[in-house]
Amino acid sequence: SKADMLIRLGMPDDAELEIVKMEDEATTQEDFVAVSLMYSKVDDYYNSIRVAQDLGLPQANTLSYPQGYRDIVIPYAKKYGVDEYLVYSIIREESRFQKDARSPANALGLMQLIPPTAKTVARQIGINGFTVEMLSIPRVNIEMGIFYFKQVLDKFQGDVELALASYNAGPGRAADWKVRFYGLDKDEFIEEVPFRETRNYIRRILRSYGAYKAIYGDTAQAAPVSPGTNQGKKYPVN
Repeated sequence: SKADMLIRLGMPDDAELEIVKMEDEATTQEDFVAVSLMYSKVDDYYNSIRVAQDLGLPQANTLSYPQGYRDIVIPYAKKYGVDEYLVYSIIREESRFQKDARSPANALGLMQLIPPTAKTVARQIGINGFTVEMLSIPRVNIEMGIFYFKQVLDKFQGDVELALASYNAGPGRAADWKVRFYGLDKDEFIEEVPFRETRNYIRRILRSYGAYKAIYGDTAQAAPVSPGTNQGKKYPVN
């Protein structure tokens, strides 16, 4: 296709215009899968997911749950010991893989870091001369996001639900919920989280995580903890 040719020529912006035309002209499910695939080739995962997510074809599932920025995610997932599929799930739900995403709360980039957190993390991992603009650089944002998520995971002894609650609502609130809902199993804990946004956030990430594992198998890099392995009571009494 013309879009393919433009991609090979290193002209992704021109290719994107062609892909938009392809989408306008698409009629069958197969056409839409082809459109989604082309969007993914220019790293426009947002539109790739949008087109693929309602199609019932197996290839559409892979496009709806992409391993975007895989060459960055894998080494940092390994380095910091966070499940690779969990990282994709966070990026998918936080930003739909849009590197310049910005939330109403001023969270920025692929893993939606807020500037004060990002400045602290930059110091911890030794990024000199850090500026907030650097959060739109995928390599910087992903390393910082994985490092920060690993911190909250460790803070909550590898408990994925609490780590996600912390990532979304802040570590102070998550620590409070850990005490308040001590002893509940995972599903009950999520039900009790007082913020609807955080409840839905945890559910969405875990749903994405399940989809990634179902689609790509259990081959994730660096998976010391995986959701759902410690069944039964959530916080065993020592």
